[in-house]
Amino acid sequence: MKLIRVLHVISDLAPGGIQTLVRGLAIEMQLRKHVQPGIAYIASAADQGRDPGFEADFLNRLSDAGIPAYKLGNQTRKNVLLGAIRLRDVVAKFRPDLIHIHLGYGLLFRALSGLDVPTVYTNHFTTTSFPGLLFRWFDRTITECVSICRECDVFLKRVTKKPVTLIYNGSSSRVTHAPRNAPNGQVFRLLSVGSLTPRKNFPMLIDVVETVSRELQKEGRSIVCEIAGSGECLDELKGLVSAKKLASVVFFLGQRTDIEALMNAADALIMTSTGEGLPITLIEAAHAALPMITTDVGGCGEIVSDGLNGYLIPDDRRDLMAQRLLKLIHEPDSYAAFSKKASEIAQTFSLVNCATSYEALYARLAKA
Repeated sequence: MKLIRVLHVISDLAPGGIQTLVRGLAIEMQLRKHVQPGIAYIASAADQGRDPGFEADFLNRLSDAGIPAYKLGNQTRKNVLLGAIRLRDVVAKFRPDLIHIHLGYGLLFRALSGLDVPTVYTNHFTTTSFPGLLFRWFDRTITECVSICRECDVFLKRVTKKPVTLIYNGSSSRVTHAPRNAPNGQVFRLLSVGSLTPRKNFPMLIDVVETVSRELQKEGRSIVCEIAGSGECLDELKGLVSAKKLASVVFFLGQRTDIEALMNAADALIMTSTGEGLPITLIEAAHAALPMITTDVGGCGEIVSDGLNGYLIPDDRRDLMAQRLLKLIHEPDSYAAFSKKASEIAQTFSLVNCATSYEALYARLAKA
């Protein structure tokens, strides 16, 4: 198989599922030696006001794998023509056979660049920040689109005339755990992982934990909830925790690079987002054999099957989420069954499967 050079274009090096996925795919493909990846990004973590630890780890892993990274510059968000010029400069240096775009700004840069390079676009959400009509223009430079869940697939097929291929996100086996027979101890450890932004709806999580903690106290039991992530809502959320007197229950861990250890130590994973694509966090939780409770948004229902490996909750149903969490804590047989099913479904969402599907797509497009 001829070595195919693929340039990925992402938004920034702040913590996020897209960044984690692209990094994992790039390293996996570099190891297979069929694809030579490169990564172009718009902004640094500092540009976004985010913890630099993730960025340092991201770039170190790429460097260790021999994968080049190129910064386009945060100013290109306001000057898309400059973004197009800098994308052309990166293409001249890296000389890709394919460009793989993972964000809307990348589509703008690509459309204005005048480049003659086949282009793949992966839409990582079930909507886009741009009007759907813009895809008539983007279609002139996109070769093929990729959807990451069924809802995303429906959306893309509505706005683009280009072929759409469904490729599920995947996580590496670095986060693994044997099926669990029961929670780890008397204190139930709940974990949530995500950026502290409005879309993640952490106030809902805090309300749920307050209700569950109050009920467990009546039984002489307790719960702790650890939140791993950083973002703009940290002070607001800390204020809410303080107001509800939950400082001994809810803990903000900041940005972490040891998600594997956190998931192995947890008893369940919870997500309260108002919108998602196909969350890497849920995939990692499945690999860690964690029962999951999540709002039923985006592709969450393709990872979590209600009553089989966790619970799906209609958006913003705090009462129902609290009831389901208490049910999980009180029913050890269900807990063990959920953990086993989570471990089984994780195989569908492996990084190996994801990389293999993308390699096949790249090979097909490179020959066209």
